[in-house]
Amino acid sequence: MRSYVPAILCAFIGMGLMAAGASARESREIRVPIAEAASTFVSIFGTPVPQGSCLASPAQESCPSVNEVVFETGPPEPASHDGGDFVPLPESLPPSKRSLQGRATTVRPATHGIAPGYACATIGRDPYRVSYSSSQGIDYAMRGKGENSCRFGVGVTYMEVWTELWRDAPNDGQGWVVVATSGVASTSCCDVAIEAEKNCNHPGEWPYRTRAHAYSVRNGIGYVGSDDSSVVYRSCPDNY
Repeated sequence: MRSYVPAILCAFIGMGLMAAGASARESREIRVPIAEAASTFVSIFGTPVPQGSCLASPAQESCPSVNEVVFETGPPEPASHDGGDFVPLPESLPPSKRSLQGRATTVRPATHGIAPGYACATIGRDPYRVSYSSSQGIDYAMRGKGENSCRFGVGVTYMEVWTELWRDAPNDGQGWVVVATSGVASTSCCDVAIEAEKNCNHPGEWPYRTRAHAYSVRNGIGYVGSDDSSVVYRSCPDNY
C-alpha cells in the first residue's frame, strides 16, 4: 500500500538501493492464519473488527475459504491522499492487467485509480456534516465514508469495507477516539462503500477524520488495507 511506505524507504529507492527497499517492504508484512486475523487486527489498529465481517467470523456461509491473511504492520498515514493500495499482483500477470486503472464508478471517480501492481485500493473520504429535520427542530451529524475498489478479472472473489469516524474533542484529554463505526458492506466485485455517522452538537470547530478498513480475498488469501482521510474541522451547527 502506498500510504504505508515510510520516508526512509523512499530515500533508499532514490539512492538506487532497490533490493534494500524491497526487503524493507517485505519485512513490514504480517501473515497469519485466518483464525488469528481478528486478534491481529486489534493489535495493529487498536479497534475491533465489526460483527458480520468475514475477517472476524470466517465460518459464515457467505464467506470464502481463506488460508491466511496478510497485514501491513503499521496503521495508515493520515491525509496521504493516495488511498491504501493492497492485494499485490504477481509479476506473471500480463502488464495490461497489472497497470489497468480500473473502471470509473459512482463509488470511485475516474480521477482515482488503483496503483499498478495492486488489485485493490481502499479510501477514507473526508468527513462532512449533514442536517435533519426533527420534532425538536434541526439535528446535525458528521459522516465519513470508506470505500474498497478492486480490479475486475484479476482473481478477487470477495471484498468488504467498514468505516470508522474519529474525533479529537478539545480539552477532554482523550485525544483521537472512534465516535462511530459502520456495519460491514460486502460484494464479489468491484466496488463497495459504507458510511459511519455520529450526531454532533458542540461549540467551535472540532477535528474529525475518517478511517476506512478493507478486506479482499484473492486465490484463497485475504488481504487487509486501510486508509485515513484528511483532518476536517467543523462546528456543529455553524456559529454555535
